[in-house]
Amino acid sequence: MNTTQSPFAQGRHDNNIGFLRLAGAFLVLFGHNWVLFYGPGVNIDPLSRWILGNQLSHELIHGIGINLFFVLSGFLISKSFVSSQGLLRFCIARVLRIYPALIINVLLTVFVLGALLSTLPLQAYLQHDMTWMYLWNNASLIKVTHILPGVFNDNVYPDAVNGSLWSLPLEMSMYVFAFFFGVLMLYRNRLLGAAFIASLVVGYFVATEVFGQQPLLTRGLFMVVVHFMLGMLLYMFRDLVLLRFWLALLLYVPVVLMPPGPAFELMSSLAFAYLVLWLAYTPRLRLPRVERYGDMSYGLYLYAFPVQQWLIHMQLSSVWAVLMAASVICLSLAMLSWHLVEQRSLQWVTPLNNGLRSGLQRVGLQARWL
Repeated sequence: MNTTQSPFAQGRHDNNIGFLRLAGAFLVLFGHNWVLFYGPGVNIDPLSRWILGNQLSHELIHGIGINLFFVLSGFLISKSFVSSQGLLRFCIARVLRIYPALIINVLLTVFVLGALLSTLPLQAYLQHDMTWMYLWNNASLIKVTHILPGVFNDNVYPDAVNGSLWSLPLEMSMYVFAFFFGVLMLYRNRLLGAAFIASLVVGYFVATEVFGQQPLLTRGLFMVVVHFMLGMLLYMFRDLVLLRFWLALLLYVPVVLMPPGPAFELMSSLAFAYLVLWLAYTPRLRLPRVERYGDMSYGLYLYAFPVQQWLIHMQLSSVWAVLMAASVICLSLAMLSWHLVEQRSLQWVTPLNNGLRSGLQRVGLQARWL
């Protein structure tokens, strides 16, 4: 393939990734809206009902939003590793992309939202072990905690302040996976890399389906991981990928015809990953360039759940009223998060990289491999 004309060429910005990332975050907000308003399993959203009815996926719409994030993340993190100017810079960039905005979100949740809404007296709230457990566990991503004392206890979906944070430790784990995947030269030896990923997927299903072993990851979590790895594979073999709409439709034919099971899950994941890549890079489709206003996807994802819980706590009249109010509030918070926190944090990648490399060299360590 002629790389000067490739839609995947390095530095090419005329793609739809910014819109798709924002759409993925909104799909999570949209799907959670029905779960939080009516309760789990009571009344699913109309998009999920249509998707499940036509057997296009086994996921609800908020799960599809998560999978969209992980496909794009697998593709873009692989691209970032291959093009990165050193392992240290790659690691710094990943940390600064996730943690600063997360820490601000957790601080606001604990000391503003929680302090104002907790049914406990303020002093009792601040002295409660669960308050500080929420702060430390979620800001560090060591173990995500969903409960703040006295907050949202009476909601339809109770005792969950920010249920969306569960995916961030998994995202960070996949960054580590991509790091060691690259260190082991599996991006360069792509056939070996593909065989390694295939062995992980096959091994999981053999262990769970054939031998009945209890997996380290549940099926749902593992399928999220599979979407990330499919994004990695699509990047590794990008020179062989043809972006054709008819091919995206063709991949969904067996999905519609297959019965539920591992084969259906893998085929639907593959079809979805290819569809995401087609939507992201096809030159025939030009979606709105929302990134001109900033990358609001991460902020929208971080703030949606607690804002929706707050609006339901305030007893808004309908699920659609919650959806519209949450969309406006969360997009505003996401824009502030990008311009005040995320964008400024990423400006520290180069200074931190240069400073750490210089420090390592001063103490006599060879930092060439970094």
